[in-house]
Amino acid sequence: MTLLCLWLTDAKAIIANGSIAPDFTVTDIYGVTHNLYDYCDSGYSTVIDFSATWCNPCWNYHLSDALDDVYSTYGPSGSNQLRVIFLESDPGTSLADIHGTGSSTLGNWSGTADFPIVDLSNGNIPYAYGVSGFPTVGIVCPSKKFYNIGTMSANGIATFMDNYCPVAQGANNVELTPYYGSTVGCYDIDPFVRLVNMGTNPLSSANISLSLDGSLQQNISWTGNLPPYEDQIVYFNSIVPVGNQSMQINVDYPNGFTDADPSNNATAATISLSSTTTQSNVTCTVTTDDYGYETYWEITDESGNLVHYGGNANASPGAQGASSGDYNAYIGNSTYSANISLPTEGCYTFTIIDDFGDGMCCNYGPGSYTLIDDMGNTLLSGGQFSAIESTEFLRVSNNILTVRAKIALEGAMESSLMRTDLRDKGLLPTFQPFTSAPWHYGGIENASWFPTNAVDWVLVELRTGISANSKVAEKAGILLSNGEIVDPSDPSDGLLFSGLNTASSYHVVIRARGHLDVMSKSAVNFSTGSWYDFTTSSSKAYGSSQMKYVNGKYALLAGDSNGDGLNNYSDFNQYLSDPSALLVLLPWDYDCDGYVTVLDYNLYKANYSRFAVSEVRF
Repeated sequence: MTLLCLWLTDAKAIIANGSIAPDFTVTDIYGVTHNLYDYCDSGYSTVIDFSATWCNPCWNYHLSDALDDVYSTYGPSGSNQLRVIFLESDPGTSLADIHGTGSSTLGNWSGTADFPIVDLSNGNIPYAYGVSGFPTVGIVCPSKKFYNIGTMSANGIATFMDNYCPVAQGANNVELTPYYGSTVGCYDIDPFVRLVNMGTNPLSSANISLSLDGSLQQNISWTGNLPPYEDQIVYFNSIVPVGNQSMQINVDYPNGFTDADPSNNATAATISLSSTTTQSNVTCTVTTDDYGYETYWEITDESGNLVHYGGNANASPGAQGASSGDYNAYIGNSTYSANISLPTEGCYTFTIIDDFGDGMCCNYGPGSYTLIDDMGNTLLSGGQFSAIESTEFLRVSNNILTVRAKIALEGAMESSLMRTDLRDKGLLPTFQPFTSAPWHYGGIENASWFPTNAVDWVLVELRTGISANSKVAEKAGILLSNGEIVDPSDPSDGLLFSGLNTASSYHVVIRARGHLDVMSKSAVNFSTGSWYDFTTSSSKAYGSSQMKYVNGKYALLAGDSNGDGLNNYSDFNQYLSDPSALLVLLPWDYDCDGYVTVLDYNLYKANYSRFAVSEVRF
């Protein structure tokens, strides 16, 4: 068991292992200046010993010569991999105590030490690291990551450094740190990633990609100038998750070369849209930890206006300036509840702050928070965070938006109506068929029966703009022979969407198997009750030449069997894989009659090299 000399009356937790170490600059007792990040950028691991001259366990560790030995072997006079900084961390001691001549000392600390010793004049650095007792010994790697290692032997420190503090390896080596960006949003997610140069050459370029559920969404050809161990935040375009989705971010080809160490080239997270409520009232319940006065929370609306708050308004993230005597400060280990009115529909942000920077749970009491609506639905909950946590939630109308859209499929047009052979021959699946590539749609739409005039399933997207990143909703519907798209649960009138602002306008995207996808020319306000009819004019679709005039109607172009938005040899190769299939549901059955024949090939051939607009292509 390691003995510690307690120091602070409000003892707190050391910063988390693997977190980024706070930078500092200090001057040792011989007048030499040391900057932590300079050591990191030079490729050194740095051992930091927080001690006090009056502390018996500190003195015993000092006399063990562990730091002297590791400094001698791996420091400037050895292999030059490591630095050691001894921080005398009690501002009440003096330089005389370090030299063993003061009144608060156990001996001459400087007499046998070859490494730098610093006499701190204040507690800022120990506070920044969350030091609660002496000795606290940590190591900061070249990547600036901190680990609390305790009073290890010299061999233990060397082994730890080898295992956890990689040095620049190879000329070209790029790393992605674990993802710590936003994972939940009302309308979209703004992902970013931290890029670190772990090569010996300056990093000038790299390829960074973002995928959702294994499907590539964005690719960034990054350029810059990062010296070894330096890092940069790289931002992606906003994305709109559908349900819970796995987001993977990868980096490769540093400076155009194969990465010397590909083991650190990926990071991942699960992302989703925020919790949604139709209720105008919510209840926030906060249970404090031992240090209730460090907690403050607030709810703001979409414009940043304050809706409600609780706790100590003097608390700031990690500032350590709050006190138990502050106005409205919470008492430790107590529960507080507040009923809150959400005045309008829209996105709200719940933010909770811990003044010390170690969250509410769980080393100093089981602190927690919950936000529950009037129907008993839990919108938010938590307690384990560092200095601040912000989470969005959405209040929506409890009305249903009926999207009324009409299309025609070129292949299915046999008169002014489309054929219903797939339905008549029992080939339509009861569960929506868009779960696989390229759609990867996770909806659970299911049809217990099909109307007699059903043609096929289609997938409908609603967007606030024209880009894929502006998608706010998606649902599979049933296409009828007259072109109407209806809901599988109620095929009487349009496709039903919940959780949307019914007064807003949306671009509608229609995806149909075996045909090129289309998007409405303009945003449509469906609250008027009118049908948006793609079949009446080519100008109804975004872009030029996106439909073909067939039997008096404008129809989606046949020939895109793989759904990538391009009619090319890839589609032809799929057709060739089974050009005479009978009574099976295949995307190269372009005429939707249940048979693959030369008639399907003719549809493909007529539209070869046609393509959908880039905004709707996968």
